[in-house]
Amino acid sequence: MKVPGLFRKIGTRIFVSFTIVLVTLTLLLSVIGLQFAQKTITANAADKLRLLSVILSRQVQRQLLRIEDSLISMENHDFLNEELKKTQPDKVAIEDFLQKRLKMLPLFEDFAVYNRQGVCIGATSPSWYEITAKQKTFFVNGLKNFNFSDIFTSDEGKIQLVSTPISNGTNIRGVLV
Repeated sequence: MKVPGLFRKIGTRIFVSFTIVLVTLTLLLSVIGLQFAQKTITANAADKLRLLSVILSRQVQRQLLRIEDSLISMENHDFLNEELKKTQPDKVAIEDFLQKRLKMLPLFEDFAVYNRQGVCIGATSPSWYEITAKQKTFFVNGLKNFNFSDIFTSDEGKIQLVSTPISNGTNIRGVLV
């Protein structure tokens, strides 16, 4: 049985139209799916970045607290207060004290103790004795409270100074750097 030409043309047009509609629908749904996938991936990446930033922030905060606790344990130490009361502090005894503390506190490279006049009275490195600290930011801020300086680059690499006042609770006698 032979299909008349009119039905054959209609059947071909329906088939072609249906194929075009299916291809168009498939392409349209693919584009929509890709856009949805891109939004989902972007949102997921943003969530992971937020989570990482919170974790990093907590780690940095813990590190800063350890540094602060370490220095607070030294700033209230009776030995430093007694030495700073003297008109002629015992430089060798202060250096020995700081060297022992430096071995116990691996977070630090050096320690230095300055009196209220900005003169270094004891340090773990001789280079600190050359620095008159009266006008230095680390000294001025360190007389007021616990302080982190800006990070700067030196011959040894990147450095951040941390300073805190040495006090007996009421009187500030000097600065620990």
